[in-house]
Amino acid sequence: MVGVFGTTRVVITALVTRDTVQFLGAGLLYILFAIQIFRWLKRLGSFRPATAVFFPVPALFFVGVFVRSLAALAFRQPLVWKGRTNQ
Repeated sequence: MVGVFGTTRVVITALVTRDTVQFLGAGLLYILFAIQIFRWLKRLGSFRPATAVFFPVPALFFVGVFVRSLAALAFRQPLVWKGRTNQ
């Protein structure tokens, strides 16, 4: 998982800095990670290739929600979810 997020960061950085060599290298690595994830997903069910390509988006969302919840727990802040407050 760390490889996908690191590669995603490098691809975005290469786009911003307009570094073609870095973009091609990171893009190739990202494609390889997407192929690996797609092969895993095929074993789990019927997923489309786009699921593997955009995998970091929902994974980052999940990590963000998880970290936010941990921070609220650590600082003793109330957590509101579906109208309920958890402390």
